[in-house]
Amino acid sequence: MSGLHLELFIQQIEYVRDMTHAAGIRLLIHDQSQMPFPEDEGVNIPPGAETEIGMMKVHIKRLKSPYSSHCTDGENIRNFYQDKYAAGYTREGGEGLLAKQDEELSAQRSDGLLTEQDKDLSRQSQASPGNCVELYEFKFAHDDLNCHCPLQCKEELYELTVSGSQWPSSSFIENFSKELKEIGGQVSIIANDPALIRDNFVKVVVYFKQLNYELIEQEPSMTEIDLISNMGGLVGLWVGFSVCTLVEFFELLVDVLLFFLRRCLRMVPSTVSRRPSTQKPNHIYITRDNTKL
Repeated sequence: MSGLHLELFIQQIEYVRDMTHAAGIRLLIHDQSQMPFPEDEGVNIPPGAETEIGMMKVHIKRLKSPYSSHCTDGENIRNFYQDKYAAGYTREGGEGLLAKQDEELSAQRSDGLLTEQDKDLSRQSQASPGNCVELYEFKFAHDDLNCHCPLQCKEELYELTVSGSQWPSSSFIENFSKELKEIGGQVSIIANDPALIRDNFVKVVVYFKQLNYELIEQEPSMTEIDLISNMGGLVGLWVGFSVCTLVEFFELLVDVLLFFLRRCLRMVPSTVSRRPSTQKPNHIYITRDNTKL
């Protein structure tokens, strides 16, 4: 399988007794410009196993204000990790930095290390540094602190698929033991004991599950051009309806007036009278000629 193959010697024999409750490594895959925080993210990989991690890149783009994401590129935010490690802004980094600062301030209050202006506040706090830290962690977990760390506008994540199997196998452990003896040093001490080999070695294989990537991008549901276009269309529609409606009502009113006017004219009585004629009537006489032959 192509990818990154790692065989790591975790030196479990150097673990502090009664303090280390688990063995293995914590692996976090992140963008090269991002500050890693393996205590909050990452994958636990146990010894005595070959762990294969398939990853796929996910690129996220968010919209700045006035949209609901309220993301930032970190230009106006002071970033300790950027100053010291040249790491870009992340929400986890901002929260971690604020957590560290508030935790130190809480410890100073409990120890009485404040300035003269804050002595009254320090007198009111009788808790130990441990109690202050626990109180802060509780408030931080329940989002009760007055710290605002917006999301970054551009973020690159990796979706991981983890699988594992026993390593080294019973048939391969002899050859692996010979390789450890050739290396020498501390690993040669445990080379003859298969149980110690499995307890102190971790194998990791990291590869790309897919060569493409997934893009998740926020887009405005309506741009300024779309808004103006929709408003113009609605205004034109309503104006068109209004003009047509007014013309129709005017035509209806004229028709009603004409109808009543004609009806009123039909109901008026006639006042025209006939005058006697002064001319003599023309009489026509018809004569018959009775001639006998």
